[in-house]
Amino acid sequence: MITKLEFTAAIEALEEQGEYDLHVAEHLSVVFPNAFEPNLLYDNNTIREAFTTLLATIFDDTDKWIEYYIYELEFGAKYEPGCAKDANGDDIDVSSPAALYDVLTADEKIESYKEKTR
Repeated sequence: MITKLEFTAAIEALEEQGEYDLHVAEHLSVVFPNAFEPNLLYDNNTIREAFTTLLATIFDDTDKWIEYYIYELEFGAKYEPGCAKDANGDDIDVSSPAALYDVLTADEKIESYKEKTR
């Protein structure tokens, strides 16, 4: 098991790398103005998927909370209270890496479903 601080740093590093990759692609589009900008984005999906799979394995994340946080909530940027609820209808806070860690390490697995309210 890794600590909350280590987990938070790992998730934040993954987010920062994605932001950096976008920044580089934007600057490359200046150098190559006729290029389609998304094609200038470095494809690091292999390492990103390996990293998220490793974290999911460490935390036995069978409910795919990590993927939900990264991809659907865009690292928590799209989190809104009520976007994830437990089986009782109570909100599940996945607004930050620290909150996600708490969900993943809860004493009792949260019987959950992810409800999109948008």
